[in-house]
This record gives sequence, C-alpha cells and structure tokens, in this order.
Amino acid sequence: MCYVYKYRQRFAPLAETVLRRIGIEINPRITTMYRRAGMYLQEFDHCDVNCDC
Repeated sequence: MCYVYKYRQRFAPLAETVLRRIGIEINPRITTMYRRAGMYLQEFDHCDVNCDC
C-alpha cells in the first residue's frame, strides 16, 4: 500500500512533464486538486525506500 501511495504522489508531476513535451495543454484545476489532496510531490529530497506501513 505504501508503494502505491508514493507512486500516486509522483504521478501528476510526471504526467504534466509528458503532456508539456507532446504539446497538450494542462488543466490548472486538476493540478490544484492534486496539490490540495497531497498527491503532488515535487521535492524528492525526503523520499526514501523505507515504508513504515
């Protein structure tokens, strides 16, 4: 479960990068929704492999 949660936090920034590269417009409302839900991880400095779950 921990792995899935960490993956979900990293998905939105990755998806935005791909969309920018292929020229698709990003809906800012969706980005805001991900940020508010805590599912938009931009800083990976504190990411480690250890899961406490």
